[in-house]
Amino acid sequence: MTVHDDESAGIVEDILSRLVARLRARDADGIMELFSDGAALFGSAAGEHAAGAPGLRTFFTTITRASATYGWTWPPPLVARRGDVLWFVAPATAELRSDDGTGQTLPYRLSGVLRKSTGGWVFELFNGS
Repeated sequence: MTVHDDESAGIVEDILSRLVARLRARDADGIMELFSDGAALFGSAAGEHAAGAPGLRTFFTTITRASATYGWTWPPPLVARRGDVLWFVAPATAELRSDDGTGQTLPYRLSGVLRKSTGGWVFELFNGS
């Protein structure tokens, strides 16, 4: 197991950045491309979870239709990797941007498990709290 090698850290930075960009663009289809068909997601609110492609699609369709977009900023995450699987944790700041131009930030934590697939790296698990 390698801890925080530059390649693995870059993979995490890339997929998190793509996730934020697609959340900001309200691109539910694009977000789905970042998750495996069997992935699970757990958010910070009670009942905020989804599993499998149908559950994730419902979740992302709902949040991309909300009156605010979601994103995060984070320092370099702690990353570990074994072959085609890597996992990460990072303190973060959640940044909600409302359609009316107002915003809100709050302390957050991100963690997840990524797996290399034929199309690139995808989330198997994503957790925000």
